[in-house]
Amino acid sequence: MRLNKAIESLRSEIRGNDKLQFGLIVVAGLFGLFLIVAVSDKVSHGEKELSELQRELEDFRSLKPMTYWNELSQKGKLASEEIDKKIWSGPSESRIRVQVQSWLIELAKRKRLIRPKIVVAESQSIDGMPGYYELEMGFEATFDGGSFLDFLSTLESGEKHFSLGKLKVSTSPNPNASGRIELIAKTFLKVVK
Repeated sequence: MRLNKAIESLRSEIRGNDKLQFGLIVVAGLFGLFLIVAVSDKVSHGEKELSELQRELEDFRSLKPMTYWNELSQKGKLASEEIDKKIWSGPSESRIRVQVQSWLIELAKRKRLIRPKIVVAESQSIDGMPGYYELEMGFEATFDGGSFLDFLSTLESGEKHFSLGKLKVSTSPNPNASGRIELIAKTFLKVVK
């Protein structure tokens, strides 16, 4: 009962006071404006979330089927096998270094190089590739009628790959004088245990 009396008293006071009515209208208008801004922010936020979800859905739809990834993996394995064929491999770094030196001496004999001198540096491990090493070596020899280009092409494109760094070829205007070659080359090793 008291509540009804309080409500009636408030109504009659509002009806009789123009300033109070105006104030209530302004407060109601500001509250309505606040609600419109709040709802607008919620709608804007919802639209952004919907846009992000649609982008994620498109990304998901654009993914390749599993057969594509299997084929790509197979191609990667084949490429890795091809690369491994060109890399020196063996049970230890020392044994591989001896293999490299022996191969270079044999190549020098086949290409008619005399007095070959081979200096092999310590192999360096390759970051992120356990068991793989880079080996740098110096090679000097004198040609006994062989071809510089034949030797170099066999070295660079032979069954095992060497990458030439520094190369110095010395010749003489004297046709009876032997030519000399000096080079620094790198190759890669794989220790297989």
